[in-house]
Amino acid sequence: MTAEQPQHDPVVGTDLDSDLELPDTLVVPGSAPPDTVIETEPEPAGGQEASTGRDMGLLDVLLIGSGGREHALANTIAESPRLRDLFVAPGNPGTRQYNVAFDVADFNEVVAFCSERAIDLVVVGPEQPLVDGLADQLNQHGINCFGPSAAAAQLEGSKSFARAFAARHGIPGPVNATFSDADAALAWLADQAFDVVVKADGLAGGKGVIVPDDRLEAESAILELLSQGLMGESGRTIVLEEKLIGEELSLFGICSADQIDPLGGLTVQDHKRVGEGDTGLNTGGMGAFAPVPGLDPIYVETLINTFLIPVQAGMAEEGTPYIGVVYAGIMLTDAGPRLIEYNCRFGDPEAQVLLPLLEGDLLSVMYSAATSQPWEALRAKSGTTAATVVVCAEG
Repeated sequence: MTAEQPQHDPVVGTDLDSDLELPDTLVVPGSAPPDTVIETEPEPAGGQEASTGRDMGLLDVLLIGSGGREHALANTIAESPRLRDLFVAPGNPGTRQYNVAFDVADFNEVVAFCSERAIDLVVVGPEQPLVDGLADQLNQHGINCFGPSAAAAQLEGSKSFARAFAARHGIPGPVNATFSDADAALAWLADQAFDVVVKADGLAGGKGVIVPDDRLEAESAILELLSQGLMGESGRTIVLEEKLIGEELSLFGICSADQIDPLGGLTVQDHKRVGEGDTGLNTGGMGAFAPVPGLDPIYVETLINTFLIPVQAGMAEEGTPYIGVVYAGIMLTDAGPRLIEYNCRFGDPEAQVLLPLLEGDLLSVMYSAATSQPWEALRAKSGTTAATVVVCAEG
């Protein structure tokens, strides 16, 4: 399932035969001769440790974001034995002990904070900063970032890009077409016998997908986006897709240029409709649970090979290596599994049920991915489930 390259513990000592005679003076080549007096720093006073956290591989981490996802990430990062200091910007009341105040939309301020605090790793929660190029700017200043470049983040930032990428790499999806002209879109719609979904090409905060109940609603959605500018620049281009029918689930993988970790094959199902009984408009997510019951592990491995591994391999092949987490939304249809969408970050609310089910040190894995080091794959906790419900204000 993974191209794991497990790390081995370093050798920290060797047992010696107690009868072994050692010379009175041992001179290591290149060292000072025996009679040389070597000045050393005095022992730390006041019970201070002789080595710093940085010497021991501890990490200072900045987490960007303000949602429930970032609360879940902060809780998980805080459990890592490698964490020294955690900062969350801007954060929320659940992360108040870690919150710092600066404008995360100003990438120069992010870089300045990281430089002043000697941040070892930036973890970007939401998609917008990644699509806007935050990872690129951090990397240009030598700051490690867990999150894809702007070029790789187009997997989420442009639905037409994602469909074209999937077609190039043999990833199955629905019949689809991309339009910027309303008349052309309506003409294509008229030629199709199946129901369609209307998607704004750009980011729309989880609200850019319209699932019409009939053909008239589909036509109205096309006109609202392309002629009336309902979603601004995000909807200047749209993707029309065959409506997929089946059970939906999500898979997640942590990627570096050389490795992908499918997080123990954990599957998540979220529910996007705002109303009771799965009715009303789509949202960013009203709740989720994990794992999805009744799935054979061999089938899950097939899904990983079909929808996750081609992203890591395909992005590397195309010269835009993917660093960070990739999230595949999949529909299990009667004709087989089909790609709904890719996202370039942990889902919200999916992270809230996914992260508590992981065994292993997530922070170490994220740092390894960001610094192109191999790591041992995370595992799923056996026999454990999780669920979350979003409480939101009406409207």
